[in-house]
Amino acid sequence: MGDAIYPRKYTHDGLGFSTESQGSVELSEINYRLMGYADVLLMYGEALNELGRTSEAYQYIQMVRDRANLPDLEDVKPNMTQQQMRDQLGHERALEFAIESIRIHDIIRWGWLYDDTKLDMLKSHDPDFSTWTPGKEYLPIPQTELDVNPNLEPNSAN
Repeated sequence: MGDAIYPRKYTHDGLGFSTESQGSVELSEINYRLMGYADVLLMYGEALNELGRTSEAYQYIQMVRDRANLPDLEDVKPNMTQQQMRDQLGHERALEFAIESIRIHDIIRWGWLYDDTKLDMLKSHDPDFSTWTPGKEYLPIPQTELDVNPNLEPNSAN
């Protein structure tokens, strides 16, 4: 437990926040962010890259890097290809959102669970990926929803 990371920003321990703000924990004084500006900037950079506008993506990635006092990406890695920029964005998002619990959405969106090379990399960084089973990256759709909507199909049961 000595080397574990526990972010305190979503806890009520000793930070002066009331856990019973207005009568319930759900209404606490902690400002739970659903999406941050860095996420928007990196997603926009990713969208530009996917549109083949890789050179335009640099400036939005750099806005996030500037806050962390990282060197200019255009100087460090100029003229990246679209694939190189994809890999760089994967790295940038891993650093920026290391303990934000949103990385799995990137991993699913990018198809890394079905890419043997990427999956091996994920397993080398986090042994929890060794237990992943294909088709289990999505939560099941509740049977009650399947029953009332004939247009829905269940997620894979593999």
